[in-house]
Amino acid sequence: MLMGLAGLVAIAWTDGNDHLPSQADPIPVATPLPESPAPGRLFASGLPLAPMEPPMGLSSISSQACNACHYSIHDEWASSAHASSWKSPRVMKAARDAGDPTACKACHLPLQNQHSSLTKSYQTEKLSMPVLSPNPSWDPTLQVEGVTCAACHIRDGVVLGPRATAAAPHPVRQSDDIGSPMSCSPCHQLSITGTEAPYYDTYGEWRRSAYREAGIGCKDCHMPLRSSMITASRFASHRSHLVTADVSRALSLLMSLDSPRLTRGEAFGGSLLLQNTGAGHYFPTGSPLGTITLQMAAYQGDTPRSAPFTYRLGWPTAEENGTGPLPDTRIPPGGQVEVSFTITVPQKSPAGDAELRVILVRSGSEEVLLTRNYPITIQ
Repeated sequence: MLMGLAGLVAIAWTDGNDHLPSQADPIPVATPLPESPAPGRLFASGLPLAPMEPPMGLSSISSQACNACHYSIHDEWASSAHASSWKSPRVMKAARDAGDPTACKACHLPLQNQHSSLTKSYQTEKLSMPVLSPNPSWDPTLQVEGVTCAACHIRDGVVLGPRATAAAPHPVRQSDDIGSPMSCSPCHQLSITGTEAPYYDTYGEWRRSAYREAGIGCKDCHMPLRSSMITASRFASHRSHLVTADVSRALSLLMSLDSPRLTRGEAFGGSLLLQNTGAGHYFPTGSPLGTITLQMAAYQGDTPRSAPFTYRLGWPTAEENGTGPLPDTRIPPGGQVEVSFTITVPQKSPAGDAELRVILVRSGSEEVLLTRNYPITIQ
């Protein structure tokens, strides 16, 4: 799958939003070039996986067939980003804009059955000019399931799981690959031939971190153990399939203010120390288009009383953005960056109790990831 990305045209690492450049120099971070991992045994044939038949005892490879017995795990998965990986208009538009090549959709739709068309060849060496042909094995039911159960749990007519059991209406085989960091790497590590560094480097960031050395893998944070009915007849512990990514568990925000009182018409300042205390990879990680913006302003209730201060957390841009290239402001595992700021509340604003509100927003979707409020007084 990775080899099919050869010849990709230059990518501008910008999300199209106008963010202010960093207003405080980040702590310098050494960033050695990562290694590109092999796809691992679970995805040794590459993505998307070849069409598969349901194991004996299952009527189909749809998640609906799993729901009858594994309903607790199914319901977790149904609320996850894996289940919605192909339902996002943003993702579908990005794929169309790139020419709809199979390689660009393989992680969001990891089964060949999920693709209405497949790439036969390319008109040029550019990935954005594929020659597509209809896929006779296309299954629209599977397509809407995104990263569906079968992508990780069905191989060669057998259901793979963390343990073997005979108490199942279908064949089950124990697999050490299920849930291993290597099983995450095909979609969370992407190298493009001819470039100096990976396009996605989450797996590589983890491999170079203290988390790997301590034996803490992806599932320990994103799929923690919980207890529920893992089958219709058995209550036990299992890995959560919500695949959570809670920013409040990854990032610590330590506020320092010059004063608890803000005088109207005068600059009010302080600093905010952002520490990556919980992510075994950079924050943010994943796609270089995934910038996060920190916004800060004085509020009384839901009314902002100052213009927002903003700080960008993201990859370096490859192109000019008004004032020039933007720096790499991601925070490595165990790293930190101190952001100095000033805000001013206009003289005509009302005095009284207020709060300094810090919001982390995912650029593009404007999804609020984290909010912190710090009481102050406007005088």
